[in-house]
Amino acid sequence: MNEGKLRYYRKLKGLTQEQLAHGICSVSYLSKIENGSAQSSDNIINLLFERLGISVEKKEKKNHEATEALLYEWYNYTKARNQEKALAWKEKVEAAKFSQWPPELLSKYNLFLLRYYLLTLEIDKAEKIVKKLQQSKEHFSYELSYYYHAFLGILEFKKQNLNGSKGHYKKAEQIGSNIGIKSTELAELYYLTALTEAGLHNQTVAIPYASRAIKIFDEEYNFVRSADSHILLGIIYRRISQYQLAEDHFQKALKVTDFFSENIFDKRRKGLISHNLGYLYSCMNKSNKAIDYYLKALDLSSKDHEQNDIMTIYLLAKEYYKIQAIEEAKEWAEKGMELVEKYNDRKYCYYLKVLDHQINKNKNEDYEELLRNEAIPYFTESKNWLIVAEMAQFLADYYFEKFQYKSASEYYRLVIDAKEKVV
Repeated sequence: MNEGKLRYYRKLKGLTQEQLAHGICSVSYLSKIENGSAQSSDNIINLLFERLGISVEKKEKKNHEATEALLYEWYNYTKARNQEKALAWKEKVEAAKFSQWPPELLSKYNLFLLRYYLLTLEIDKAEKIVKKLQQSKEHFSYELSYYYHAFLGILEFKKQNLNGSKGHYKKAEQIGSNIGIKSTELAELYYLTALTEAGLHNQTVAIPYASRAIKIFDEEYNFVRSADSHILLGIIYRRISQYQLAEDHFQKALKVTDFFSENIFDKRRKGLISHNLGYLYSCMNKSNKAIDYYLKALDLSSKDHEQNDIMTIYLLAKEYYKIQAIEEAKEWAEKGMELVEKYNDRKYCYYLKVLDHQINKNKNEDYEELLRNEAIPYFTESKNWLIVAEMAQFLADYYFEKFQYKSASEYYRLVIDAKEKVV
């Protein structure tokens, strides 16, 4: 064992130099050993480590290799987003003796714990781990530095700091290319980078990253993650109005998910694909197909994820309104409002209130008030510029129909300004 680790383990055990050295060597000699300024015999080193309760080289190496294997097994389940198995392996890892782990192994544990908390969305706990890691990051190996930046990229993404996320992913990619990180890790990084670039509306940057992820996932026979990448590409192509390419990718994802359906996660994935196909067909003005897929998405949903249904229900009500199926539109808008009130979802509360006025042909002063003083300011504050543009269009049309051309002009201008901010 490296003598330089003596100081680390002594402090971990809460011993003074006097307590550790007593009966083995002088305090000054121990100090020199810890500082690396004195040659020491194997016998003394072994006695010191035995007092600390640390096993010697051969056995220790074997134990650390076994522990590291446990860590990677845990991490693989976390990366695969299998919360149940990730929790089980976390408990196995934490049953090991932390006090005997070298710094590198403890740092790896903390990094994988960070990734676990990101999976379970325990952001406060994740940030506490980051603070702990920051104290030792200067001593990280290249592998640990790769994980550090990759996981911080995920954390920043979940905190809606997309530019910060992008910066960390770029650092992780640079480190990964220098050390030849595993292809499975690179595929995951490419997918996450594509997700972030898409969020920043850098679609032309996102497309090659998602395509690279698919190539590696397919080569590794990880077809589930390949399906996720196809979904992402479908969303990106839909955004840039490449509807045929979008449909191709959604259908590929659906085919893969159907073939490999094994658990509840696949059912949710099928629901997500159905939702996205519904939205795609709506964009293509194929309302009947859109409605069919929205209904499929809701049929695949489960009670414990009903909050996620609000978006689908809103779009379904909107699609029915689009084809003037008023009774169906009212029915689904009411169901949406029930969930909005249950989960206190302010965003979709505004969406559905505006839609309710339109369905019931109540484009009155209350409608104007809702758009002008509630919805538009709310979405402006959250910088949701596409929705600002949509709501401003509604209000501008309202004023135009009322012959209030000055007000109409003001909000038509807001439509243009908001759309420019999206690009």
